[in-house]
Amino acid sequence: MQNSHFCFAKIYNLRENNQLRSLQLTPIAKSLLVIFKQPMRKAKPEILIVTILWIIVIISIARNPQFRAQFIFGLISLISISVALIVRKKDLSLGILAFSLLLSTFDAVKFSETFSVHFGFISLIPFTLLLILVFSRFSELMILKDNWFGEDATEIQKARVNKIDFFKREFRKLSSEELLKKMNHDNTVEEAKAAIKEILTERNEKL
Repeated sequence: MQNSHFCFAKIYNLRENNQLRSLQLTPIAKSLLVIFKQPMRKAKPEILIVTILWIIVIISIARNPQFRAQFIFGLISLISISVALIVRKKDLSLGILAFSLLLSTFDAVKFSETFSVHFGFISLIPFTLLLILVFSRFSELMILKDNWFGEDATEIQKARVNKIDFFKREFRKLSSEELLKKMNHDNTVEEAKAAIKEILTERNEKL
């Protein structure tokens, strides 16, 4: 019993002293070690899901080594996610993982050629993993969506200015009374009201 405690203590000390390189590890084991050495609070759900997916992939390859296109795409996406985790690209790994699980839910990509569980056209295993990811990383996914697909403040302001210019061209021929009536109408959009204010200001009309 004392010998086993001594062995575990020795291995722990090796890890703490960053001397695990001296152990004879395979390249895959070293890659997984790098992933698990990252701060767990930052990528714990992603690591759990990626580990489950790698187990599914390895079992699939062992039982059926014939690769189809969907499985190849799934394998490529899983390798990309793992590399992103290793180099600590958290946003990239989270985005690829969410997108891959979404595609896998509808069998656009696959992580297994040997087994699957379906409810209608939904693959339940990736769907369950996607739900876990969404519930545990909802705020991060929303921020990621805004960063990747949302418009920045400059583009929003430019679009608003373009709308105001459009309404100014449309309203310039109207009389001041007609403009005031239109501005006070509840259905007039904010950009149209701003255009009317600018036109009335140019005419030195009191608002």
